[in-house]
Amino acid sequence: MKMASQQIIHYKNCVQEDECTNVLNNIQRYVRKIFRMVKFFSDNKDDFKEPDFVTKTGKERQTSRICMYLFKMLKQKDGDFLDLISFWKTYRKIVKTDLNKMRKSDIKAFKAKFIKGTA
Repeated sequence: MKMASQQIIHYKNCVQEDECTNVLNNIQRYVRKIFRMVKFFSDNKDDFKEPDFVTKTGKERQTSRICMYLFKMLKQKDGDFLDLISFWKTYRKIVKTDLNKMRKSDIKAFKAKFIKGTA
């Protein structure tokens, strides 16, 4: 339970890493790769805001897996839960915005095809 309390404290202290331009530029590319698997979020808003990186069930949640994947691809290393929290707090809004843009684009394209009768 010590790590769980450290996780809570880390979220409460709003510890974020400095935004890196390279990471910002590459997030969209990696989010595009995982979009088909996360078009619909299975986690609720609280899980998305503060995913659990400590417990086994928390690590299996969709948001935790997204964060771990992005961290590993963008940082080229595995991170401990404190690194993941800082990373997620810094970039979660960008990830969610990019996912929402892609979702809206798909909906718009499907609607156009449906109205034309080609879907």
